Amino acid sequence: MVQRRRAEGATGNNLISHLLRTEVDGERLTDDEVVVFTRSLLPAAAETTTRSFGNALVLLLTGPDLLAEVKADRSLVPKAITEATRFEPVSITAARTASKDVEIRGVKIPEGAGVTIVKGAGLRDPDALARPGHLRHPPPDEQAQHRLRIRAAHLSGYEPRQA
Repeated sequence: MVQRRRAEGATGNNLISHLLRTEVDGERLTDDEVVVFTRSLLPAAAETTTRSFGNALVLLLTGPDLLAEVKADRSLVPKAITEATRFEPVSITAARTASKDVEIRGVKIPEGAGVTIVKGAGLRDPDALARPGHLRHPPPDEQAQHRLRIRAAHLSGYEPRQA
């Protein structure tokens, strides 16, 4: 499939075509690199989906009031999934390298220093969230903030390895 997509010009809007168009240090990925990457990515995506689903299911089954609320109003399903992802994230840390000197809450981090991003702590930050250690349906404005935090937390696992 990789060879066929490359021969067709890799113009499609799909993972393999995007990878074939990707350049690293001015060079395109080889067919073998694309195959290895997709073989690594697909099981990881399945694992993430399985764990997220499992975590959400456990939270609903151990929280009968929440489960009843979601059963009674199916429009709450997306919020329940988002909240479950915040409350029990699949991945809670990511290792990165600081791309520039920075100071966070009075701690100086020099360029080139190794940094561990603790996404799990950020998703339960009491400075950012009311009752962060409790599973709940946040109000709509707070819900939007959660989505942004969750997206940022997930993206930090996929961005270039720099903080």
